[in-house]
Amino acid sequence: MLVDDDGLPVVDANEWLFGRRSQSPTTLSRSLSELLPLFLWARSKGVDIRERYESGLGFLEAEITTGVVEQLRLSQGKRATGVRVSNQVLNLRIATCRTFLAWLASEVIARYPSDDVKTQRIATQHAAVDEWLADASIRQPLARPVQAKALSLQQQIKLIEHVLPDVGG
Repeated sequence: MLVDDDGLPVVDANEWLFGRRSQSPTTLSRSLSELLPLFLWARSKGVDIRERYESGLGFLEAEITTGVVEQLRLSQGKRATGVRVSNQVLNLRIATCRTFLAWLASEVIARYPSDDVKTQRIATQHAAVDEWLADASIRQPLARPVQAKALSLQQQIKLIEHVLPDVGG
């Protein structure tokens, strides 16, 4: 369970988590640890994420790309000040934040009539946030370089001689 500085549950994060309760406890714990940097950033900037969506103001690109993403890059351990996480961990954090924010946007949109101007504004604003987060994902290099599977010239000659004995010299 994610709690704030006063020890009270962070409602949105925990409600999202309870909706995923069919997953294993370790997956749920990992998901919360991946969301933690988002909420640390929001707390440090005095941002109420739900309020931003409800108001239709959303986020600025700079807030997401230089604020949230940079917070996601940093290790959250007490001794790891300024230490960056691996690209794989960063991508997992981004994916979890994207999932959470998509859920939050749909929760907020569901409170308004479908023909309300705010619903379109919130959806548009969320689409931009989701795109900025997606762009921040780092593509992983292939684990091993791809090796050529073609036969060498000598192997090709031997194969032809074996398959077509009359052609071989």
